[in-house]
Amino acid sequence: VDATPPVDERAWANYRELSTSDRSNDVAREYGRKVAVVAARHEACSVVDTWELLQGADADAQAQFVSDGLHLNERGNEKVSEGLMKVVQTDFPKLAPMDDEDGEGRYGSSGLPVEEKLWKEIC
Repeated sequence: VDATPPVDERAWANYRELSTSDRSNDVAREYGRKVAVVAARHEACSVVDTWELLQGADADAQAQFVSDGLHLNERGNEKVSEGLMKVVQTDFPKLAPMDDEDGEGRYGSSGLPVEEKLWKEIC
């Protein structure tokens, strides 16, 4: 489960050409906390706390991760992907890509083998 990322209220209001934002960073944080509470009730459910991951408490820091104040940019998506992979590797290691010496994810002793090209080979 992915908790709600932070909102850069000023940038979002500016993007929407509003005098004040119709989205709230406080509401995003509270929603994320409630998601974590629900996830904690279920044994097989983990949370990527994107609000913390994207430095939701620091408006200047979080601005680097969103394109318009609300939607993630390339850097934000990379950060969330890293957070997701960390949770998968920690909580669901059998679902993580194989970790092997050659780095290609095809010949490890645990995890899922990579059958197609790695994303690094495509991009």
